[in-house]
Amino acid sequence: QDEREAREELSRRERRRRQQLQERGKREAMPEWLQAATGTLPMLLVSVLATAGMMYYARSKMPSKPPALKGITTSLVIDANIKHVYDYLSTPDFRTEYHMGSMEVTGPAIDHSAHVGELFVEELVLDDEPAIVDWVVIDREFPSSDKSARASFGVEGKTKFKGKILHLHEIFRIRAGLHQFAKTPQVHIEMEVLVDGGSKGGLNGNDDASKRWRRSLKQSMKDTLSLMRSRVEEEEKRLLAVQQEEEAQARARKAEKNASAQKEKMASAEKEKKANAEQEKEKAKKGGAEKDKKGKDKKKAKK
Repeated sequence: QDEREAREELSRRERRRRQQLQERGKREAMPEWLQAATGTLPMLLVSVLATAGMMYYARSKMPSKPPALKGITTSLVIDANIKHVYDYLSTPDFRTEYHMGSMEVTGPAIDHSAHVGELFVEELVLDDEPAIVDWVVIDREFPSSDKSARASFGVEGKTKFKGKILHLHEIFRIRAGLHQFAKTPQVHIEMEVLVDGGSKGGLNGNDDASKRWRRSLKQSMKDTLSLMRSRVEEEEKRLLAVQQEEEAQARARKAEKNASAQKEKMASAEKEKKANAEQEKEKAKKGGAEKDKKGKDKKKAKK
């Protein structure tokens, strides 16, 4: 068996040697330019170029996809309590004070923090033109306490604008914290708007009109958050002043109550002192009478 394996190994080596000699003879018989053209590197380069060409051709034949939604985001910091901020931005009736040139908000229930599924209609300004948007609340993550770290509020709307049906998505993301130095409540609020339905001249287009609309919407969102901050911080100061006034009144009432109790205590002590003095006087008087009586009795007995 060992001899058979050795013969097979010799046979394989001989066949390999003959193949190498044949290939060397073929290459020597070829012209130099043909040897260079059929080398490993040129063939690899040709293969890569052919593959890239096929991929480009196949991609050009594929159906074009609709443009993806381009969300616009802006954010700022508000020195306020997270619950106060959330109550303000999630109450539709307050939107006329800060939201994108809002002129009027109507609906069955707009005077409270809106819940998922509730509807309202808003007349606002888009790209310097009025638009009426039908909104529905789709997201509500309410801060359960003043120490809650995160919250969110989102609405989805539909409007006819410049002859097109637009679908708008508006999301507020809120993150609470403390001021770096004052250690007072502070809120980081992010606003994101997505618009679906625009092509050329719309929010998702690449033409000049679309770019101008994106710039206009970005500025409108910045103005929205800036107005919200001024309104919320103003309300926060008012609430703080009311709280301080109530605390001052409570302290005054407590001081007045303590003074009244002290006065009553002093009057009671004075009354008790007078009563004790009267008792001592009465006791001394009674003791003197008894002493006089004993003296008389003693004189009488002696006599």
